[in-house]
Amino acid sequence: MAEIASSSTQSVTSDKINRRQRNAGPDSGRNRRMMANIQASLGGKVTQPTVKRNIPNKPVDSTFKSVEEMLAKLKLANDDVDISVSDIRPYLIDNAGEFSQEDFENIAESFCNSALIFMNIHFIVELCIILIKHKNFQSAMSEKLDELISNYILNRESNLDAIPAFMANLLTAKWPRPYNRAIVESNNILVSIISAIMGWIMVINENLLKIEDNTSEKEDLSKNKDNIDPIEQLEMISRCGKALCELCNTGQRGLWMSFPTLLDDIFEAIKSLIISELHISKSLRQSLLQVYVSIFKWTASNTKSMVSVSSQTLTKPF
Repeated sequence: MAEIASSSTQSVTSDKINRRQRNAGPDSGRNRRMMANIQASLGGKVTQPTVKRNIPNKPVDSTFKSVEEMLAKLKLANDDVDISVSDIRPYLIDNAGEFSQEDFENIAESFCNSALIFMNIHFIVELCIILIKHKNFQSAMSEKLDELISNYILNRESNLDAIPAFMANLLTAKWPRPYNRAIVESNNILVSIISAIMGWIMVINENLLKIEDNTSEKEDLSKNKDNIDPIEQLEMISRCGKALCELCNTGQRGLWMSFPTLLDDIFEAIKSLIISELHISKSLRQSLLQVYVSIFKWTASNTKSMVSVSSQTLTKPF
């Protein structure tokens, strides 16, 4: 009996080996292809073998010999080349203390150009956080922002349409604790941005008062007391109102959490524009109404902001 059991076990084992050898033969591939064709013709799911490829990780070159090389690397991000903050951070941390004022001015110009022209806003904000402890950088960046914000409002330069979004992202950035206050001793960039926003609010409020005074005195708006062209006056108010809307739609709840008093002032200016009798465009009045309603949502509890990946800016939560 033992011999019979042993022989039967050997025969079963040899059958398995022979079956494996047949399956591993040249016909096995043809058989699998045939089965795949049959499954495909019957509408079944065809499973294809996955081929694993070992792709070596390309080392990141984060060593630069000069500021010019670093800025050249930064320009690659403008050409849709995959550049991360980690590629530039080591050089900035190790060498920023030796940068001259001219170096910081060139950096500020490159930062603003990348953020506003090529919409690399979040990327540039992270780099600003790295350099914020350097007063010369604060000075260069705030001066450049003052220039660009002024051109955006006064000269209506279309290539600066992302200014409000850039400002909002800088306001709501996670600045390190010594540099998170809007005072000159802490963060001059925040001071410049808030000063510009308060300027927009002042333009709206003062011009509304002037228009109300002229109307109450029944004067011809084309010949007001200050000799201001009413069309130009309306355009200035509209540009400031539009800028406030875009700023709020980008900052959302983060703007209120960081600067609640500023958002209160914006809210009052927007409300004044909505209830005014100015002949502002329908699209602007609609934007003002949307922001007016949204502010109540942003200041409520359990409200989250929504991020738009395509535009790299925050979007309205409705």
